[in-house]
Amino acid sequence: MDNKILIRDVKGEEVLEARLGFECEIGSLKEKLIEYLGYGMSEDYTLRYKGMKMSEERTLDFYGIEKHDLLVLEENPKKGKKYPLDKDFKTVESAQKWLEENIGVARSMITLLKYKINDDKKREMLFEFEDKTVKLLSSKDKIEDYGFISSEERCG
Repeated sequence: MDNKILIRDVKGEEVLEARLGFECEIGSLKEKLIEYLGYGMSEDYTLRYKGMKMSEERTLDFYGIEKHDLLVLEENPKKGKKYPLDKDFKTVESAQKWLEENIGVARSMITLLKYKINDDKKREMLFEFEDKTVKLLSSKDKIEDYGFISSEERCG
């Protein structure tokens, strides 16, 4: 059974009408919206209902959405950051901040090349900026060691 729901876009300017079954998964709906609006990457956006972030695996019915209810499509605060899902965002951002404060390079110029959790639970990260590569080792959100490395070491 098809029912009409309303969806406000990111800019809050446009309200779209969608006719779909309440068994529709949120992730599928979001993907179609992003494609229709031409916004880019699906993971850069979130759907909300009554202020609550909606889980992509759930259905409209799960949230008790009824005919004419309003969903809101929002940009994620981390839009455009391309970290794999298993990475510790807090650690990466802390490391970038540390580099900015101690090396003097703007965070926007720093690219994460590699992220690995070692056997001893320490995080090893390689960052690149201004044709330089720096290796950081962190534990419990603190930088323990760092150093610039050559391109040969980087490839190894």
